Amino acid sequence: MRIEKAVMTLKNYTESKERSPSSAVREAAEDYVRACELINTDLARLEELLNKNLRSEAMQYANIEPRIEDQVAQLNFPGRIDFEMMAAFQDLPVGSPLKMEVIENLQSAYAEYQSLEHQYRNLRKLVLERAPVGERVKALREIAMLDRINATLIEDLAVLEKQLQVELLNTIRKSAQTGDIQEMFEAKEEFKQNWINPPAPGVLNEVETITSKKQEEYSSKELTDLANRGMSYVRAKDYQNAKKCYESWAAVAGRVGVKQGDSYWARIEPLYLWLQKYENDSKVKEFADMQLFALRKALLEVVLDGKCAQRIAEVERMYAEAESAGAKIPKDLQGLFDSTINRMDEYRKKQELFVLAGLFAGGIILLLAFLIWMVARSR
Repeated sequence: MRIEKAVMTLKNYTESKERSPSSAVREAAEDYVRACELINTDLARLEELLNKNLRSEAMQYANIEPRIEDQVAQLNFPGRIDFEMMAAFQDLPVGSPLKMEVIENLQSAYAEYQSLEHQYRNLRKLVLERAPVGERVKALREIAMLDRINATLIEDLAVLEKQLQVELLNTIRKSAQTGDIQEMFEAKEEFKQNWINPPAPGVLNEVETITSKKQEEYSSKELTDLANRGMSYVRAKDYQNAKKCYESWAAVAGRVGVKQGDSYWARIEPLYLWLQKYENDSKVKEFADMQLFALRKALLEVVLDGKCAQRIAEVERMYAEAESAGAKIPKDLQGLFDSTINRMDEYRKKQELFVLAGLFAGGIILLLAFLIWMVARSR
């Protein structure tokens, strides 16, 4: 009897409340028990796969026709519990309980897979397009970070990583021959990944040997080129580009351990000294310009009053400081200084004459007063 018919027979029997089961009911019960045993065997296998974190394999196994979930849903018919209770009194066979918890675990696996569906779709696309191994490794790592229970995924990643390591080593070998330093060091950086199975020590030693040798050759040429270019900027008195060249040279030198006193330093030392002198001269000039600015400001803000003598001394002091700072006094500022000093000096002299005149007038008045007093007294 087909299981669909057997389930329908048992369902009808349960709903009819018949006391004595017919031969058809007994046959249906026997078919139902056999079906439960078979599906429980499948559920046990499914449970084993899930317990081993073989989620993809478990989902594939569950979806083989007829699907396990469909069979369980069919066997777990409404009224099943009532039938089992009646069967105990009517001497009908009763199957083993269905492993429903396995179905729940399977549904959880489906939910986890759906959350990673986009990443898996992208991975399948890369595989179909025969994308570079590095891109596929990156996609697999992204999934592995989120899907830690997929053991097959980890195995696939380990295989791809091994291929990538071979490709990177071949790239370094080829780049060393062609002189493509950038490609070589980019490949070397790729070896710093977090591998499932790290590269063999022999591979890493070969990478280090090749790159170190080429690094030394490349650095030597780069240091020489930068020193020559920097000196050309010195001759052109191009401070900005000369400084950039020196900074680039210093970065390379620091990377390869160049120190003052060796042959590489001897090439760059004239540039270094020129930059120091230029910067010192610039600081001196900046200070001198500040002194000139302060002097000009003071001259323009001069007020003619009773403090002219003090102001003359102040601007003369500022003038002397500007000269001592190495400032070259512009003609217009020199003219402003001279004219301002003259104006203040003339004003000061006028003030002094005015004071003297006042004193003289006061003396005359006192003398007249004294004479008047004497005349008055003689009378």
